[in-house]
Amino acid sequence: MASVAIFVRMEVVHRSCARFLSEASWREAFVALTLIVAWTGHSYLFPGVLLGGDTASHISRFLTIQRGLEAGSLPFWTNYQYMGQPLLWFTGPLTYVLCGSLSFLLHDPTAAAKVFLFSCHILAGWLFFAFIRRLGARPVAAMTSAALFSGCFANLHLFLYRGVFPQALTIVFLVALFHAADGLLRGKGRLASNAVVFALATAGLIVNHQPHALFACAYLSLFGAVAVATGFWSLGRLPVLAVSGILGVVASAVAILPTIPEADWVMIEPDSAPFNFRAPSAARLLNLVLWRNTRTTWGIDYWAYIGIGLTACALAGLVLLVSGRLGREAKGAALASACCLALCFFLYNPVVRDIMFLVFFAAVLAAPVIDWALPRMRDRSRLAALGALIVFGDLASTAILPVARTDKGFLLQGGQRMEASSSDRRMIQIEIARDGTPNADTGPDNTAMSYAALVQRLAGDHNMAATRVHNFAMALIKAMEADLRSGSAIGPTTSRLLAVFNVGVVVCTTPVANGCPDRFAGSVRDPVLGATLPVAQASPVLFSQALIRSAGSPSLEKPMIWTDEGDYTKPRTDRIWQAWQVLVDWLAVEAPDLGTRSARVLAVKDLPEGFAAPPPDQAWHPVLQAYTVGVDDMILTVSSDRPGFAQIAHPWFPTTIVTVNGQAVRPLRGATDFVVVGIDHGESVIRLRSGFSVVEKASGIVSMTGLLCIAAYGGLLARVTRRARAERG
Repeated sequence: MASVAIFVRMEVVHRSCARFLSEASWREAFVALTLIVAWTGHSYLFPGVLLGGDTASHISRFLTIQRGLEAGSLPFWTNYQYMGQPLLWFTGPLTYVLCGSLSFLLHDPTAAAKVFLFSCHILAGWLFFAFIRRLGARPVAAMTSAALFSGCFANLHLFLYRGVFPQALTIVFLVALFHAADGLLRGKGRLASNAVVFALATAGLIVNHQPHALFACAYLSLFGAVAVATGFWSLGRLPVLAVSGILGVVASAVAILPTIPEADWVMIEPDSAPFNFRAPSAARLLNLVLWRNTRTTWGIDYWAYIGIGLTACALAGLVLLVSGRLGREAKGAALASACCLALCFFLYNPVVRDIMFLVFFAAVLAAPVIDWALPRMRDRSRLAALGALIVFGDLASTAILPVARTDKGFLLQGGQRMEASSSDRRMIQIEIARDGTPNADTGPDNTAMSYAALVQRLAGDHNMAATRVHNFAMALIKAMEADLRSGSAIGPTTSRLLAVFNVGVVVCTTPVANGCPDRFAGSVRDPVLGATLPVAQASPVLFSQALIRSAGSPSLEKPMIWTDEGDYTKPRTDRIWQAWQVLVDWLAVEAPDLGTRSARVLAVKDLPEGFAAPPPDQAWHPVLQAYTVGVDDMILTVSSDRPGFAQIAHPWFPTTIVTVNGQAVRPLRGATDFVVVGIDHGESVIRLRSGFSVVEKASGIVSMTGLLCIAAYGGLLARVTRRARAERG
């Protein structure tokens, strides 16, 4: 309100806005844009804990990367989510690596997230300004459309309410892609720079998130086809653009090649075809023009308020386009944008945040309207100032909302306490609803407990990258939740299975504090975590001299079981019930004695060559001496008076490197996908650390080669351009 009042006073007394709108140079417009965009993005920097949507999942990954870098390596695996899972191969790694590195420098993953979002916000505004200027718009028109694009509430909703942080970088690459393509196909700017930017933007989009890259390619193709048909773009430099795009794809091999042959190793499943079509409902359309200071949409729908100013300008752009009042250049860009904008209302994919494309093309369509209107309002400058005030007021009023919470410090303290007191055990977290109902965290989710601490969890951030133990862990968590809902105590079978999975404690949080309800039986008071539910005799290892072959349950390992898919207590056809029964049968077969960490027999999917059952009644005394877990490695030290086997509560994975006393061994695969390793007489130091497959190593080499080729290609184009200029005199 104060800003609007100052704006009005400056205009009434000094006519500052009117003069600026009619006389501003591109430098002045750029400075003004920077101030406006910084203002509309200051909510990203608001003090406190970010909580919306997927926020916690992303920030905890930033911390994981930070811890790995502090240990001297870039982790591609994490032991802290879903008992252990790939951290980077099966999700777009770029944002995580960048923000993890920033967190390493700032020593604060939450601060890194805020700086990252704010920086992408500013950079997107700058790039969009450059793109609209390249399309031929006047400085003020470029400034206004860039402010509408970058400061749009839909962006705040996308990142602060829905928490999809990686897509902040996707927006930057999207604008860079169109800017470079326009430069190449219209001969604007330096040829080499445009080619390199196009290649890097292509690679960046793919490495950051492949589905968004497919959508960007589809929209660029449609935009280009219309632009060429109208004569706005020329095909003369299409080969240069094509080569740049191919090099970008080559440079992104690290994010493409491994997922093709290795997707079956994890829970990832294609949700649908890359491109889906559906007609927008009236309710969805209303979300675009109705602002609410809450999380507007749920599930896969990301549409939110784009602003009255942007909506009005985009509609006016369509009117000018149809009426033929735009010039040749403006008409070509406007028609191409209008076609893409129309497609935005129908094209979707469950994992694509399609609102960003809708805002982008709406803002491109808005620019020629502002550029057309400003010269015609020189004699009515107050009307132009009023329009500017409406735009600024709309942007500012939706951008000043503090979303970070300053009352959630108890979650951070709880995470730090867990890391300090339970580094050798896993935890399960339960959220206690306001009505007292316990809701166990099965993922894909996280809380602010993981913002400042790493704790081993049975659930995790990203279930698509979880190993094949996921469904059994899901069934166990839901069984524990059902126990607490029905009888306020964890049942004996559930408790034994939790111990075998090395779950040592169950912690609870309410909206205002840590701690489980008093009605939960067996709770223990902790000064920071409040009442917790300890699990007796949790162990990372079970010993046995006997093995039994069990084929396991491949049909239950995939596809992935989701939280709301079923209830293990209900019809026997539910897959989650079947997974629970597999666990119960497995427990009966192995018959573990948790006091001695020994099992009657260990169930494995394939017996080792030459295996012979041990003599009956043979005394054996294996002892767990030490157990330490890092981000991407685990060291377990045991001593034994006879040879035998150790079942380790970490998931079997094809690329895991297992060594015993420094010698690489081939682990056995347990019936529920635990690692089983042979041990000899004496002390055995077992180490599990992440490794790379042949495909992963090859894709890394291909990507590095692609980056070198991009640099060489840019240098070659620069040299050719200089030679051509010299020949022209």
